[in-house]
Amino acid sequence: MINYMAFVDNLYYLGMGMLGIFVAIGIIVAVTLLLNLKISKNK
Repeated sequence: MINYMAFVDNLYYLGMGMLGIFVAIGIIVAVTLLLNLKISKNK
């Protein structure tokens, strides 16, 4: 039997985890773009 309230209670933690993943991906993209700009200026 599925406990639906436990699922609903865990949606908060699911959302926080997904937010953390998107923030980490955003930081990686930003650092990559900054490095790309810095390296391309040297050429």
